[in-house]
Amino acid sequence: MLNCDLIKAIIPNSISLARIFLSIFFVICVFHNLICVSFVIFMIAAISDFLDGYLARRWKVESYIGSMLDPLADKCLMISSYLVLTYQNFIPIYLTVVVIFRDIAILFVVVLCKIYEIPLKIEPIYSSKVNTTIQLLYIILVLACRCSMIDVPSIILCGCALVVMASTAYSAVEYARKYYWIKNAIHSHKQ
Repeated sequence: MLNCDLIKAIIPNSISLARIFLSIFFVICVFHNLICVSFVIFMIAAISDFLDGYLARRWKVESYIGSMLDPLADKCLMISSYLVLTYQNFIPIYLTVVVIFRDIAILFVVVLCKIYEIPLKIEPIYSSKVNTTIQLLYIILVLACRCSMIDVPSIILCGCALVVMASTAYSAVEYARKYYWIKNAIHSHKQ
């Protein structure tokens, strides 16, 4: 029989893993024009984004696997959502480029640190958490409009897209400032 502590340790990572699968189902539903189903799937995935970390911290079961799985699940959800919604012409391409560029830049830094054996633990900064929330809310707004749940003028949606873009760019700059020391570490490692 599984004990309570083991179950508590498994649940947050299982939620993160489920978010990866929800991302796949979301993309499939959008491609099949099941937008209202996509909306429900995305809402569940968005809630899981906050739930897994909250449970891990509350139950004090944060783990190395969880610290890798949670951001991976986040990136899967965000990148797949922005790509598929741009492909369907639901959101502007410039926004998707900025969102994905930021995530690729962060991933690039992590890979460089692995290659040069520079110890790195990227911790989410406050602006990144706010940015993730803004990005999620924007997709929820777009999907709600597409499901005819609400009617938002296109000028407001454009303004919201600009807010998401500004938030994403600001978060990228904050990460660059916080982890600028990596450039010097790589440079000294090459010499």
